[in-house]
Amino acid sequence: MKTFLKIICLCLFILMFAYSAIAQETEDKMNLKVSKQYKRQAVTFADSHEWVSFKYRIVHYFNDSLYWDIVTDVIIKYDDDNSMVFINDDNDYMLVAEKYYKRIDKNKYNIYDIKKNRKDKNKTYQQLATIGKIHKYFQYSPFFMKPIDFAYSWALWHSFYSVDTVEMNNVSYNKYRSKTMGFDCNVESYINNGTNFLDSIYMEWNGDDFIVLENLTFYDVSYENRQGYIDSIFNFNNTEYSSYSRYDEFTMPLMTLSNQMSQGLLDYPLVNLDGDTTFIREQEGWILLNLWTTNCGPCLQHLKEYSHEKDSLGYRILENEGIKILAIEHRSSNLEHIRQIVSKYNSEDITYSAKDIGIVVNIPTLGYYYLVSPNKEIVYETGDLGDYEEILKIIRNTNGLK
Repeated sequence: MKTFLKIICLCLFILMFAYSAIAQETEDKMNLKVSKQYKRQAVTFADSHEWVSFKYRIVHYFNDSLYWDIVTDVIIKYDDDNSMVFINDDNDYMLVAEKYYKRIDKNKYNIYDIKKNRKDKNKTYQQLATIGKIHKYFQYSPFFMKPIDFAYSWALWHSFYSVDTVEMNNVSYNKYRSKTMGFDCNVESYINNGTNFLDSIYMEWNGDDFIVLENLTFYDVSYENRQGYIDSIFNFNNTEYSSYSRYDEFTMPLMTLSNQMSQGLLDYPLVNLDGDTTFIREQEGWILLNLWTTNCGPCLQHLKEYSHEKDSLGYRILENEGIKILAIEHRSSNLEHIRQIVSKYNSEDITYSAKDIGIVVNIPTLGYYYLVSPNKEIVYETGDLGDYEEILKIIRNTNGLK
């Protein structure tokens, strides 16, 4: 009897395993099918136009509190030999093409004229091109940035799993559902079936004690040739730019790569929640740069874990190991809203704002960590600190401890 039951159990296990494998294969096929359909609409749109310009608006909520509401102008030229993307983000003009990146920051009176693949600075080009608000369009509309060589990398963050045709205001849309891998963010993208243009995107993150909602809408769409307008903006001989500081791929500070520290990062202003400014150069001892942002679920979870780590004297695990934590919000300078968020995790004392610090340090994911030694060298970097084992091993080996 026992042998018979064992055989039955084994058969049931095999059947369950087979069913699970079939279900997974079916799901993978559906994901691939939906992804191909999404890409097909994007390519159809790109093949139908040489130029497209539009405005896109990002509205971001954290637990029902409005965090930002931003409108950005975008111009795209679809051309296999000379494609480009133009961004106007509040008088910060960026022009990204296959072989160069140009930027005129009227707020800081700086001009950047960076050529790609010169010596080892191609990463500088790539990171500069994706800083600021421009990354949103890459991240949530992969394939619609088809001309730009690094656009497809953003698509790897998405897993499409369904598509439905819906009617809104007498217009037919394909409603695509996807998830951003690793962040458990639900995304809905609406593509106009008449124009194949991506009209809007809605995103939602859910944590244990937070909800993040973000809406992107695209409007004022035009297909006119805008080359003359772009040339007028990026005419560096304009007298308006005579007093601007100018940088190329040889003269601007390199962004941080593995085990390198840039002068730009050492001297980048970090503003605490009281409005006081400090610099990494001024810090002593071991430092953990905790680069985070409010729409990063794992980042917020880590701030929560910091709070749970505090001992009776209020010190966190890393602080007891002699490591100073600088939790740097790298996208926003709104100290009031940052305080509202970090106060939930008792992290006000370690929080700083350094908007656009991605200019001088590589931030490959929304949340990223760098361990800086007392002599200001980056000795470790990761997207996930885990149980701190790796960084504690580095520090103890450096200090001659076991």
